[in-house]
Amino acid sequence: MASCLITTGGTNGTLRIDYQLAGNSVTAYHNFGDTIFIDDTATDITYTTLTGDVTAASGCVTITELEMICYLFKYDRLANDDSSYDPKFDAVVVGATINAITETSTKFNYIYELVYAINTTLADETIKITAAKFVDLANDYYDIYLIMRIIGSDVPMLRIKSPNNNYSYLIGTVSVDCVPSGYYDYNICTTPAL
Repeated sequence: MASCLITTGGTNGTLRIDYQLAGNSVTAYHNFGDTIFIDDTATDITYTTLTGDVTAASGCVTITELEMICYLFKYDRLANDDSSYDPKFDAVVVGATINAITETSTKFNYIYELVYAINTTLADETIKITAAKFVDLANDYYDIYLIMRIIGSDVPMLRIKSPNNNYSYLIGTVSVDCVPSGYYDYNICTTPAL
């Protein structure tokens, strides 16, 4: 086993490097200009630019960029829905991975609980709600817009479980901006302290 140098390019920022080593998943965070070494037996090496324009490259291992992509989810609900029918958000599906979350009502007044279930309880920095907006429609209906940031190329889905345990899915569509104008910004942290 030998150490392999990973060099950073760009002008500034922080990146996340993920890889497999001896059957274990490893995640590391580095700033622009850091000296980074990785074991040359590491596989599935990826990096994600978290801030700035920093990039990563190596002459002795293959390293692939994983982008952060934001997706829009839109649905509508009554503002004061007192019906007994209450389907629940119960998972975020990304690719083949079902990420269970605390079951949260799809009713309008539970939106903040859904954001908390994803951003805090799920505790996966590759899946975060970054912004939300609510538009008051006629007859007490609201359009609800959620923006979810994903690291990687899989399109996320919000899974909804009906009271009789059937599933339906909201599928995200790519959003140009992770916090569009007019949205509430959840100001999520993109990296832990280095």
